[in-house]
Amino acid sequence: MEKSNIRTCSRCNKEKHVDEFRGKNRNCNECCERRKIYYENNHEKIKEKRDMVRQESYTCSLCNIDIKKFRQTIHEKSVGHQYFLQQSEKNEEVRKPDKIGILDGKTTYYCLSCKCCMLPNAWGAHCMYHINKLEK
Repeated sequence: MEKSNIRTCSRCNKEKHVDEFRGKNRNCNECCERRKIYYENNHEKIKEKRDMVRQESYTCSLCNIDIKKFRQTIHEKSVGHQYFLQQSEKNEEVRKPDKIGILDGKTTYYCLSCKCCMLPNAWGAHCMYHINKLEK
């Protein structure tokens, strides 16, 4: 058997011939079948666990907003969160919204300099927009 015709399954870590994989799948056919059977037998349990994970939330202390737990890493990489992080590290005061209101039952922040309103999760990125605009 040639080395080019052998691939390693990412699930079972066994070296197998290319014919034992479907297309460019990283898992071999055997592991795919096992996973499919497990999902069919435990569908309700998997669905309950997924729903429970999606309901968990936490409040970001920097941005002061509620975020779903499964989106935490995405939020921490966002431009707005990075802005608030830089400001807190420099011990500088963070720009506050000019006006806070409620629209359709949701809290909204108003910026009077550019006459726009946004949800609280967009405030940090909006502040970065103003900083970049002033630097130019």
